[in-house]
Amino acid sequence: MTGERRSLSRNNIRAANLLWEAIHPLCLSKVQETSE
Repeated sequence: MTGERRSLSRNNIRAANLLWEAIHPLCLSKVQETSE
């Protein structure tokens, strides 16, 4: 049970990292647009 939970949290972290890498450039481009 604990092993499953640990792997699940690790998958969540990996998914969060992928989501961040996908969203981060979009946020940067929006910030640059508003600053100009």
